[in-house]
Amino acid sequence: MRVLSHAQFTVYAQQQIEMAEQMLARHRLGPGRWCSCGRQMPCSVVAAATAAKQHMQAKVALLEATVVLPVLAPVAQAQPVPLWRRLLAGLL
Repeated sequence: MRVLSHAQFTVYAQQQIEMAEQMLARHRLGPGRWCSCGRQMPCSVVAAATAAKQHMQAKVALLEATVVLPVLAPVAQAQPVPLWRRLLAGLL
């Protein structure tokens, strides 16, 4: 399995979106309730192309919204004060 970089996936997703738009352009509502391809609406090609387009648009939106955050070093936690010290401090 090949791993794509951010730029490569963006190009791939844009190509998939363009292909889906081309498919949708060929499958429009014709006369009556029929697609221009001859199928009854809703055409299965329209449903698949719309789903693929929305899927890729969502993935691209997630990539564009992603912000790389710095890695923070763990903060040393304070050592708990022994019970006898807390009791002694309350008496003084």
